[in-house]
Amino acid sequence: MLETERLRLRALEPTDLDQLYLWENDTAIWEVGSTLNPFSKAQLKTYITQSHHNIYYDLQIRFIVETKDGESVGCADLYNFEPRIGKAGVAVLIDKKYRHQGYAFEALQLLEQYAFEFIRMHQLFAFVPKNNVSSNALFTKLSYKPVAELKDWVLYNGKYENAVVYQKINQQQK
Repeated sequence: MLETERLRLRALEPTDLDQLYLWENDTAIWEVGSTLNPFSKAQLKTYITQSHHNIYYDLQIRFIVETKDGESVGCADLYNFEPRIGKAGVAVLIDKKYRHQGYAFEALQLLEQYAFEFIRMHQLFAFVPKNNVSSNALFTKLSYKPVAELKDWVLYNGKYENAVVYQKINQQQK
């Protein structure tokens, strides 16, 4: 269920620590997310080893996006899960050297499949900076609907930028 011909989503492993440390501490990514401070390897190791990898317990789940030959190219998350309502935020990060190769598209498709078919979620949402052309195109291509624009929602390169809120409803539940 969590793989295509090219890649798979898998649970975090202790061997992912160094790569996760690099991604989480990339300040260029902080500006489009909500990270305010660096993470230590000890913090990330605790997260990897003590997370239950159960979305109902942790209210979030992170997958490593990995090619079939075992190369970690990014991560995909469901976060702010609300089980009673059946909704969660989605986020995909693809390492800089693997971008524009379709990995984000495939990873997000797999994340949707997991959320809609396995967990039976009702909806997914994403907050995307309006100036992030690639991410806006990604969500549009995957039939997410822009439902709102939030003014001055993110601080990017020292300037406040708007964010687009995307939403996708599970059509199998309608």
